[in-house]
Amino acid sequence: MIIGTPNFPTFADAVDYYGSQGIELRDVRRKIRSGEIYIGKPRLEDGEELMVVEEFPSERPGFGLRYYKKISE
Repeated sequence: MIIGTPNFPTFADAVDYYGSQGIELRDVRRKIRSGEIYIGKPRLEDGEELMVVEEFPSERPGFGLRYYKKISE
């Protein structure tokens, strides 16, 4: 199973991801301050594998990268 996380590799990735949804820079900063999203890798449990997914591959390379977890069943 693959699940999305609220983690992004960089601040720019979070801005790209949310900007494509019409969310402004100040609101991305608010999401980070409130703990709604995080910059950096998520903690992994046993049996989990970290993946980096390009959310919008048709837009441009490296646009809106986001961390996902692959969980062994």
